Amino acid sequence: MEIKCITVLPDEARAFPEFMLPHILDDSDYDKYFYHIAIRNDSVVGMLVESGTEAYPEILSLGISHSLQKKGIASRLIAYAISEIKLRVQNEKKDIPNSITVRLATATGSLMVLRHLFEKF
Repeated sequence: MEIKCITVLPDEARAFPEFMLPHILDDSDYDKYFYHIAIRNDSVVGMLVESGTEAYPEILSLGISHSLQKKGIASRLIAYAISEIKLRVQNEKKDIPNSITVRLATATGSLMVLRHLFEKF
């Protein structure tokens, strides 16, 4: 399964609300976030939203197409987002902490599954 990850603009991300938690869409800082999407066969199959702050980057939302969960898409998106955050921070030449914050919350499923997923990174 070929998965490609890219970063899209906020207006492009709005086309895929099914991959975001509702509070992201309603947030007044929506345009400041970074949106990383996973594409398979020209279709968006997942999205990771991160805060875009250099000082304390935070993963705010991760959504994967239900039919494709447990296929490694979330891991690909997380790895891609981490690499993008590192590049952005390096380009800003900021002296910042070497960490990314993740708030774990799930509407369905197990928090332990999410926790183990992020602990790999």
